[in-house]
Amino acid sequence: MSLKALQDFWADPRSPRGSETSLRAWYKVVESATWHNFAELRADFRSTDKVGDCYVFDVANNDIRLIAFVRFADGARSGLVLVRKVMAHSEYDKNTWPEECGCHKPRPKKGARSVRRAPKNKK
Repeated sequence: MSLKALQDFWADPRSPRGSETSLRAWYKVVESATWHNFAELRADFRSTDKVGDCYVFDVANNDIRLIAFVRFADGARSGLVLVRKVMAHSEYDKNTWPEECGCHKPRPKKGARSVRRAPKNKK
């Protein structure tokens, strides 16, 4: 997992105060975790919800919402966390993120690379 999406968010002057500290703490937990199912994920992040194929993490006492795809570890493969979007709670409340993140679209195929792509510009 890359820190890039998190860094982009906390570098934005509009980000909530304390974003960097909170997101680094979230990253540290995720980086060392090996979740096999949603119950194990929720043991680390109690307020996480599943929306379609995405997981919504509350970060920084609910000031930040982080949307991610999580592939749980099993006997044949290690886990994967793909950050789809990081946003302030006010942006989350607009409810445009499920379509932007593709949470209700088919899951990435096995072997898909964990690359965060920039959205295509619409003309």
